[in-house]
Amino acid sequence: MDSPPPKDKIIELMSNLDETQLEKLWKLRELTSLNDDQVQGLQKLHDSYSLGFLIDLAKKAPYSIHDLVWDRLNTQPVDDYVTEFEIRRGIFYRITRVACWSARGGINTALFAVLMVAPVHILQSKLAALEDSYYDRKNQTEVNEMLSQWQITSVNGIQAFVNKGGSQKGASAAAPLMTNSQPTILQPAPTAQSPNYTRMSESVKLCKRRDNNMCCFTGMTDPHEAYIFPCDGMENTNMITDMLEMFWDPDTVTQLVPLIRDRNVMESPQNLISMNGQLHTWFDDCKMALKPIGETEKGVIVQFHWLKEGNYKPNSVEADFATFTTQSGIDQGKSWGYKGAHRRSGLSLDTGQTFTLKSDNLAHRPNFQLLKISWDLRRVAAICGAAVGEPWEESDDEKYMDYYSEDETCSFVSEENNYPEVLRWREEVEGGIEIETDVKIETDVEMDTDEDGQPGDDFEGPS
Repeated sequence: MDSPPPKDKIIELMSNLDETQLEKLWKLRELTSLNDDQVQGLQKLHDSYSLGFLIDLAKKAPYSIHDLVWDRLNTQPVDDYVTEFEIRRGIFYRITRVACWSARGGINTALFAVLMVAPVHILQSKLAALEDSYYDRKNQTEVNEMLSQWQITSVNGIQAFVNKGGSQKGASAAAPLMTNSQPTILQPAPTAQSPNYTRMSESVKLCKRRDNNMCCFTGMTDPHEAYIFPCDGMENTNMITDMLEMFWDPDTVTQLVPLIRDRNVMESPQNLISMNGQLHTWFDDCKMALKPIGETEKGVIVQFHWLKEGNYKPNSVEADFATFTTQSGIDQGKSWGYKGAHRRSGLSLDTGQTFTLKSDNLAHRPNFQLLKISWDLRRVAAICGAAVGEPWEESDDEKYMDYYSEDETCSFVSEENNYPEVLRWREEVEGGIEIETDVKIETDVEMDTDEDGQPGDDFEGPS
C-alpha cells in the first residue's frame, strides 16, 4: 500500500474540497472510528442487503430507529432446555426397564416430563426405591403400585396447575357479582378455601400501580395481570402439592406449601405480574416461562424463556426415549422455543433477556419462591402438552357455578376474617404507592363502590 502524502500536501488537498466533499470526508472519519465488531456488523448488514433498507428506514422513521437503538436489555447465559440431560436419560431407561413388565409397558408423558425437570437427586432416590422393590425384594405388586402412583400423581398435578377445563385463566377471569345482601343460593357464606374477590381486586390494582400500568416485558400500557401460580380452589392445590411432595426436594416443599395455602400471599400482588394480553395467554398456556435468577434491593430479576410445543397429551404412554424427546419437542435437551413477539420499541423478546420486577414494598414484590416453582411446572406442562388444547369456554348458566368444587363456595366478603387486610390494601391503592422505576407514568386507580365501601354490582373483577 502506498505511503500517505506529507502533512502539507494533505492540508493543501483538503483546502480544495467543496462542502459536499468535506461532509463525505467527515462521515468517512466517523466510519473509521468504529471498532472491529461494529465494522463486522455493518459488513453483515451489507452482505445480507439490509444496510440500504436500514438507512432508508432511518430517514423515513428516525424516531422508530431511535427507540429501537436505545431500548437495551441485559442478557445472561442460558442453560440447556433440559439440564443434566444424560443423567435424566439414564434414569428414564432404568425406570422403563422395570415398567416394561408392568401392565402398561411404559410410562405416561406427564411422568416423563417430571423426569426431565424435577431435581435429579430426588429422582435418583425414587429410582433406588423402585429397583429395590423389583430386583431385591421381587415384589411386582409394590412395583406396579409405585409406577401407577407416580403416573397418576404427575397427571393430576400438572393438569391441576394449568387448570385446563376450569373456568379461571390467569387473573382475567370475571368475578362473581357481589351485592350487599345476605348470602343467597348463588352467593353462599364463605369457606376457608374460597377466594376473596375484594382482596383479589385490590391486589390487582396494587399490581397495576406497582408496574406503572405497563407490561413488565414489552413496556406496553394497559396490561393484564397474570397469576404466577394458579389461584384456584383447595382441590387443585392439593393435587399440585401431592406432586411436589413426591418429586421435589423437601426444602422446596417446606417453603412452598405454606405459601400456596396462604390466601394473603396467593391473593396478593406477590402472585401477580403485569403482561400484555398476548403474553398473558402464552404464559397461561405454558409457551413462555420466567426463571428467577436473583433478588436485589429494587426487586426480583427474572430471565425470559420461550418454551417449545410438543405433540403429546399428559396421559399418552410411550416406552422409547427418542420418541418421547422428538414428540415433546426437547430433542437433545439444548435449544429453546421461539415466538415472534416484540417490545414497544420493536426489539424482539428473546430467550435469555433479563428483567427486574421492581417494588420498594416487599409485601407487593413478586414472590421468589412462587416464581421458582412456576418456572419448573410450566416446563413440565410444556413438555407433556398439559396446556395444549382448546380454551375452556363457559356457558351463561355455568359462568359462576363451576369454578368451585361442591365443598367450595364464593366468598361473602363482609364476613371475611381478614377484611381489615383488604381495607389496608384499599388505603394503599387510594393513597398511592411511590415506586422507583425507570419510566414514570401517572396512573389513577379507581373502583366504584356502594355505600358500605364494597365493590358495586358492575365490578368486573381482575382485568
